[in-house]
Amino acid sequence: MSAGKPAVEPGPVIAIVGLGWMGQSLGHALQRVKTRYSLVGHDREPALARAARESGAIDRADWNLISAVADADLVFLTEPMEQSCRTLEQIAPELRPGSLVTDTVPRMARLLALADRLLPAGVSYVGGHPVLRPPVGGKPEADASLAAARFEKATWCLAPLPSASDTAVSVLSRLVTAVGARPRFFDPHEHDALQTGVGLAPFLSAMALLRQLGASPSAEDFERLGAAYLLGMVDLPQAEAEAWMSAVQEDREGVAGWLDQTIEALSEMRSALREDPPRFEALLAEAEALRQRWCSPSEAVDPMAAALADVSEQGSLRHMLFGRLGRRDEGGAGA
Repeated sequence: MSAGKPAVEPGPVIAIVGLGWMGQSLGHALQRVKTRYSLVGHDREPALARAARESGAIDRADWNLISAVADADLVFLTEPMEQSCRTLEQIAPELRPGSLVTDTVPRMARLLALADRLLPAGVSYVGGHPVLRPPVGGKPEADASLAAARFEKATWCLAPLPSASDTAVSVLSRLVTAVGARPRFFDPHEHDALQTGVGLAPFLSAMALLRQLGASPSAEDFERLGAAYLLGMVDLPQAEAEAWMSAVQEDREGVAGWLDQTIEALSEMRSALREDPPRFEALLAEAEALRQRWCSPSEAVDPMAAALADVSEQGSLRHMLFGRLGRRDEGGAGA
């Protein structure tokens, strides 16, 4: 270093633990809006870590989990539920004061309870669930721009622990906005109940239909005619499949209640089809109107996200994590 030049403080570090399709997509999205931070990745499978590094989803890979997170200002847990729980148990004592941990697991309450019990004072935790359609087969996408674009206009559910600092929550909310997603704040138990209805009930319904068709004498013909449609509803990546099984184990009565409602709705359609064709057509029209509305989600800003926009970034998460990040300047990357 030349005499008289001040030392350059190293930029902040974001660690991504789990480099499957979610971790790599997130890495590409963060690279697209990058400021001064660096992206470190870790995965138990060396091939995934190597692929993430070669594709540019991360700046470097670290084979050692503790080393990957020890200097991180922000840690994303992008593994399935069970592995994320084990990872959190391992890294909790090693996290730096003032850091923030979040996840991308489709169910929130369990990880939040574990974080509340394990994390030391001064480490913030915000449960996270980006609502994304997985790629076919659950494999990382080769095209970095397509992977990053998965977050555009996606709902990203957030649930902070009460102990999380306002600034940490604000930083994550702005980061979510920066990658193109829409932050929405939820009570974790409410989120999990709603997720059961919108995700698990349709999945179980499709599995029941698949089982029924598979038991038919015409099973081979059904396979030829309908595999592309039906399998698309039940072909879940490991993270989603584990989340659904966790939901079944944690709340059997709640899941059964959603199945009861599904059966009731199907019974209503069956009765209308047989006895009242105009009513049947009206039910389909109502569902189609909902489908169209859900395909064009509301642009309204979450009230809590709006309030957090006024929280100062100074002095937390080393401030430098942002620069212009979260404001998505037209030039692409931040300062």
